[in-house]
Parts: sequence; C-alpha cells; structure tokens
Amino acid sequence: MCSFKYGKKGGYRQLDHPADLMIEVVGKGREGLFVSAGEALTDILVGIERVGEEANEGFGTMEVTAAGETLEELLVDWLRELLYLFDVKGWIFSAFEIVELTKNSLRAMCSGEIFDIERHGIKTEIKAVTYHGLEIVIDEERGDCTAVILFDV
Repeated sequence: MCSFKYGKKGGYRQLDHPADLMIEVVGKGREGLFVSAGEALTDILVGIERVGEEANEGFGTMEVTAAGETLEELLVDWLRELLYLFDVKGWIFSAFEIVELTKNSLRAMCSGEIFDIERHGIKTEIKAVTYHGLEIVIDEERGDCTAVILFDV
C-alpha cells in the first residue's frame, strides 16, 4: 500500500489488489472528489508532474462532460471520458476545474496538453474504469468525500 499523494483539492493512495489497480481518492466535497479522481488518473497514467497546463500545439483547456444516474455512475463516466480522451484523442490533463456538478451531470474545464510518449512516457497502462468494488462515502460532518475505484490494467 502506498502513502497518500496529495493534489490540489485532495489526494489518493493505492490500495492492495491481487490483479488490478485499486485506489482510494479523497476530496473536499463532491467537487474535490472529482478533481482528485482526475488528478489520480493522470498521475497513474504518466505522472501528473510531467503534464503542463500551458497550451502545447494549440491545446490548453477544454470542456469535459459526464453523466450518470447515481454519483457512482457519474464518477465512472467522468474517469472513462478522461481515459477515452487520453487513449483515443491523445489529450492528457493536469488541472481540473468543476464548473457545474448536479446529481446527474458534471461539466469541467480541464487543462493539459497533447500526449507525447517521448516526453511523458507511460507509468501504468489502464484498460478500463470498472464498477467492481466502487464505493463512495460522504462525510457530511467534515465535508470529505472518499471513493474506492478499481482500474482494469
């Protein structure tokens, strides 16, 4: 089990899992949870410190949306969209600003750059974001949100 890695609005740590990659993500409020989850995905893929927020070859910031019937579905859709943009479009993000978050939808402005295998490299190849073992806990008293997420690697 790894120690906690802190991001801008929370953090994450890797949990023990026999076959795949399981993480625990923590954020201040629901918005912080989604920011922390995006930062964790980038960090696992390439190392977030390797990704700039400045425009690279015409790319800087773009709007990313997600939808789901439950908070769990919304979180999975968010991470799947970010993974799709990385795998298919070649975009990697290092900063996430939640513009709108409702019960069933999310709209965020994500900053990053075009992925460059020579400069960024690959830390971990993620095949998919799964629902297996997915759990979100909201601590109303402290305002923290915690999620356990499993990636198929």
